[in-house]
Amino acid sequence: MPAAVSAAWKCSAYRSWSTFDPRCGSQNTNGTHVNRTVPCVVPALGCVESQVTGTFEGTALTVITSFDPATQLFTGTVTNFLTNGAVIHNTIALRAGVPGSVITITGGTRQFAHATGTSVTTPPTADGPGTSVGEYCLGNGGDGD
Repeated sequence: MPAAVSAAWKCSAYRSWSTFDPRCGSQNTNGTHVNRTVPCVVPALGCVESQVTGTFEGTALTVITSFDPATQLFTGTVTNFLTNGAVIHNTIALRAGVPGSVITITGGTRQFAHATGTSVTTPPTADGPGTSVGEYCLGNGGDGD
């Protein structure tokens, strides 16, 4: 786990990981990414395209869709387009001023159709490099392509 991630985010990610069904055989994930800001359609607040290496090699598009001024929390979606053709759908949450984001896998295509998981990405800057570490479970019903 990168040292820059706050204790609160670590606890959130670990709690998510501990909910895995042990029968699914959860797997570790890690990688690097290089982000760049890209134009997006309103009402999106911001969009970032990432070149990803590691477990989920390919590209990713992050779309920030909301901000809660009371909690300073940004939320949105991340779509990973893997080099093998599979797609992974995720949600993202990041708090203003906290150096890390939590990405939660919500499903996808092929072997990721019923996937779940969580990763912590740092730093969550719009432009530049970063790293991620996490865990995921393919679940039942993916076709294994």
